Amino acid sequence: MKSAGEFNGRGKNLNNRFGNSLPATIFIASNTSRFFMGLLFGKILLLRRPVLLFTVVLALTFIPVCRVSGQVNGNGKGNDTVRLAQIQKDFDKALDAGLIGAARKLADSMISFARRTNIPKYVAAGYFNHAMIEKALNNTESFVDNLQKSIPWFIKGGELLGAAMAHTIIGQSMAKAAGSEARENFEASLRIRQELNDSAGMASNLASLGDIHHRAGNLSEAGDYYRQAADMAESTGNDRLRAFSLTNLGNLQLEMKQYSLSRNNLEEALVLQRKLGYKSSEPALIRTIGNTYLEEGITDSARIRYEEALILTERAGTDFAGMQQIYADLGRIAVQQGDDEKAGRYFSRSLEIARMTGDKEAEQNLLAAMEEQAAKEPEPIAALQAPVKKPAGITARQQAAKPGRASAVQKVRADSLEEKIRNERLALLKEKEIAVLKNKDALLARQDEIETRYKEQLSLAKRNRRTVLIAGLLIPALLLVWLLFRLRPAKKPVKKR
Repeated sequence: MKSAGEFNGRGKNLNNRFGNSLPATIFIASNTSRFFMGLLFGKILLLRRPVLLFTVVLALTFIPVCRVSGQVNGNGKGNDTVRLAQIQKDFDKALDAGLIGAARKLADSMISFARRTNIPKYVAAGYFNHAMIEKALNNTESFVDNLQKSIPWFIKGGELLGAAMAHTIIGQSMAKAAGSEARENFEASLRIRQELNDSAGMASNLASLGDIHHRAGNLSEAGDYYRQAADMAESTGNDRLRAFSLTNLGNLQLEMKQYSLSRNNLEEALVLQRKLGYKSSEPALIRTIGNTYLEEGITDSARIRYEEALILTERAGTDFAGMQQIYADLGRIAVQQGDDEKAGRYFSRSLEIARMTGDKEAEQNLLAAMEEQAAKEPEPIAALQAPVKKPAGITARQQAAKPGRASAVQKVRADSLEEKIRNERLALLKEKEIAVLKNKDALLARQDEIETRYKEQLSLAKRNRRTVLIAGLLIPALLLVWLLFRLRPAKKPVKKR
């Protein structure tokens, strides 16, 4: 089951150096300056001092700069969230473009800014973004570590569904290597989803817990989880998840030799998959139904299902492994039914595909089955010693079909088929190469866009820093001028003579 996903720029967003204090500093500087401007302007009107008038003009020149800068950066949670959302968009673009370094710096920037502005869910999103980077690099340990770091921040920010999702993804990544840890994460996710009454998520976690117990050999517990998942999926109308759970339950019951129960669940899963239009998985499901008949000894029904699966597989032309297995199964059924000619034909075709795909194990198994079949039907000694005569009027194609020349014909066919597959693969590689070259220009253009955005942010950060410095110098200057004005010595009145 697929997880969601499923995030630019060079370096950290330099505006983060000032954090949430920059808008507040500008706001205080601007309003303090206005306060002193009011006092001084009142004095000017009364005393008409040219020096103070110059100071007012200077201050009024810089105050609009502070006001504009404050509007650009914004203040308060609303604007902080907008800025974090923009960082997320930039991250998505960088990761999609394969710019791992830029994506990593943006994730760091998101975590740093979200911490300073006290927005926990974006701290969690930053760690989640780091996890997606590590997944793209196939670093499973770091991938899981970052997901684990995101969970407490999701919970602190009230995003319980995000925490459940992180637990689920961790469980999926550990399912094969660390079953107990995977089970703990699925159970943690299940508890959260039960609290949220998230039926679809609960069904998914139940199915995953069934897989964990199935791998551990706890077949009874696995069956219980699969049944719960299927029932909950049905109650929520989730046909996809119900089909998935019933398929797993049917496979488990086949393993437990509960053939009738297995068929019932697999047949229902097949109906749901056809309803959903999942044609790619249909042949494998039909073949599994055939397996239930074959293991129960009902060979005619098994053959019918295998032949149906074979038609669909050959029509798709992609699942060569499935095709090879179906031919082998049909060959075994033909042996049981005593049809040696058909068995040899099925085994030969399966052997060709096994050699074409490089499946050495299947090749050895088929050769062993063919040798066993040949040993069961020895030809009379006289017939073996007698020279082989070519009947009059036999065609070359008929002669090639004779058992004596079967191996040579099979080799020629296999070589021809391998050459065809090789040519098709080369053509596909050339198409991919052309597509990569076409995408190169698009990726470079996207990188230029990211570089431009970075330069704009750098320029904005420099302007903000300059504004803060000017405001910091201006306020003491105004205070000094005001104090000098207040403390100036009073002029002695001139006596008229």
